[in-house]
Amino acid sequence: MIDFAQICEITMLCVFGASWPFNIAKSLRSQTAKGKSVIFEILVILGYCAGLCGKIWDYTQTGILAYSTWFYIADIPMVCIDVGLYVRNTKLDRLRETNLACAAKASAIGPKAYPNGGDTICEHAEIEDLNARIRIVSH
Repeated sequence: MIDFAQICEITMLCVFGASWPFNIAKSLRSQTAKGKSVIFEILVILGYCAGLCGKIWDYTQTGILAYSTWFYIADIPMVCIDVGLYVRNTKLDRLRETNLACAAKASAIGPKAYPNGGDTICEHAEIEDLNARIRIVSH
């Protein structure tokens, strides 16, 4: 039988769980890790895991698996997906910063021929490679 405490816990897990798809969608759309905290997300995962361990412990003691266990199991992968997107978006941010720095150097120096055959301090091919990598990862 489900009691009031379980109803409250399931409600909390549902509300938190409903927010993660929006966060994941925003991470996919924005393609940046700026303004996100991976430490916060790791702490959330640890909190969910602690709650799940408590439910498993109760099950080993009583033989009754609480309904809320399934909500912990559903929420943990969503947070893990968002952590994965954080890692991906951090790489995209670094690529963009490298690309901008490279382009700024190239425009500041101007088209200057070098004896080794390079166009500028930042080779045109290197900039195109970075742009292509950003396009591949972002789609």
